[in-house]
Amino acid sequence: MLTTLASLLVPNLLLPAQVDLRSADQDVSFSYVEAGYVNRDVDGSSVEFDGFDAGFSFDLRENFHVAARGDVLRGKSGIDPDARSIAVLLGYHHELRHGTFLVAEAGLGWAEVEPVTGPDDSDSGFVARLGARHRANRTWEFLLALDYEDVGADDDVSVTGEVLAYVDDGIAVVGRASFGSEVDSLGIGVRIGL
Repeated sequence: MLTTLASLLVPNLLLPAQVDLRSADQDVSFSYVEAGYVNRDVDGSSVEFDGFDAGFSFDLRENFHVAARGDVLRGKSGIDPDARSIAVLLGYHHELRHGTFLVAEAGLGWAEVEPVTGPDDSDSGFVARLGARHRANRTWEFLLALDYEDVGADDDVSVTGEVLAYVDDGIAVVGRASFGSEVDSLGIGVRIGL
């Protein structure tokens, strides 16, 4: 009788713990705003920028989202130019397995460089991203992507990685590194889910 009672009670006592473990595994969100600090180096030159970047993503409907990002950068020395850029993208995301998404984005980008002397130089072109986002658990999310940018005289192909540490539901600290054929960048910021 004691064995029968234990066989009925133990699964029922463990069930709430199992439910809690599953609910701790949050989904990847494609609706958020973010802002932060970024440091950018142009390869093959001594030009270095730092400044602020911001962006948003909004889930339109199943598997589609719209995103935009931009930055305002100052040259780190008195002879470096200032720069700013904006990109607007349409994105597609597909869940490969629970918590892991294939992400593809494409759109238009615009950039302007303001030299210390001489006229401003601005250009527009095509930007794209192909990558994967993975929400490992309630605290950690990761992104690994291949980015392409054809804005201005030189194309840039870069590998970008992001690590998100969620400090509360929908609020995360974001660390980002991008290593490209023309530009390398490091950044840190905050993302707030919508």
